[in-house]
Amino acid sequence: MMKHWLALLFLALGLALGAAAYANECDEFAKLVDREAEQTALREKYQNTPGKIGKRVKDQLEAERKKVTDLLATIEKPGYDAKAVADEIAAMKARSKALNSSLEALGPANDRLAKLAAKRTSLSGGAAARLDAETAALEKMFEENLTTGKYNTGGLARLEQRLHALEDVAAQAKPVAYENPGGHVPGNPQYQGGSPLPADADALFKKAIPEEPGKWWAFDGQYWHRFEGGPRNGQTFVHWNGSSDASVKPKLAIDPNLVPKWIREAFGQT
Repeated sequence: MMKHWLALLFLALGLALGAAAYANECDEFAKLVDREAEQTALREKYQNTPGKIGKRVKDQLEAERKKVTDLLATIEKPGYDAKAVADEIAAMKARSKALNSSLEALGPANDRLAKLAAKRTSLSGGAAARLDAETAALEKMFEENLTTGKYNTGGLARLEQRLHALEDVAAQAKPVAYENPGGHVPGNPQYQGGSPLPADADALFKKAIPEEPGKWWAFDGQYWHRFEGGPRNGQTFVHWNGSSDASVKPKLAIDPNLVPKWIREAFGQT
C-alpha cells in the first residue's frame, strides 16, 4: 500500500512539475512574441532613419530578431535554463525601450543633419567640415545614450542651435567664391585705410565657419578672421573683413568676444 501511495505521489509531483514547466514555456513564448512585435513596430517606425544611426538601428533590430528566433528554438528543448531565457527576454525589452527613447530624443537632429548633408556641395569648406563634426558628435551621443541610458541634454541643445545656424546658411546657399576687391590691400585704388589683407586669406576662408548668412569666421591659430559677403548674379561672393590682430592697426582690430562661443569651440578655443 505504501508503495502504491508513493507511486501516486511521484506521479502527481511529476504532473505538477510538467504542468509548471509547460506554463512557464507558454509564458516565455508569449513574451517572445511581444518582443518580436515590439521590434517589428520599431523597424516600421524607424526604417527610414538616415546615416550611420539608421544603419546602427537596422543592425540592432536584425540582431534582436535573430535572438528571438534562437530563444524560441531554445524553449522547445527540454531542460533549458529558464532563468537565463527570462533574463534575456527582460534585457531585450530594455534594449527596445532604450532604442526607442534614443531615437525619439536624437532622431530629429539626425534628420536635420541628413537634409543638410544633401546640400553639402553648396556649403563652404568650413560649413561642410562643421556638418561632419556635428554628425560625428550626434552619432557619439547616440551610442552613449544606448549604452548608459543618458545623454547630455545641454550638449544636444547646443548642437541644435548650431544646426539652426547651418540651416540658415544652407537655405540661402549659392555657389560661394572668395574674392579680393582690393579694399584691404595698401596701394590698391580701392584701399581705404583698412586693416591689411593677410597673404593667406583665401586659404583661411576655405576653413571658415558661417555664423549666419553673410558672415564667416576663421582662426589661424593666433587670430580670428572675419569674412563677409552676399549674393551677386546668382553666386555668393565673400571677402576678408578684418581680424583680431591688433599689431598693425589696433583701433581696427576685431574684438575676439564677437566670435560666437560655439564657433570658438569648433576651432578648439574657449
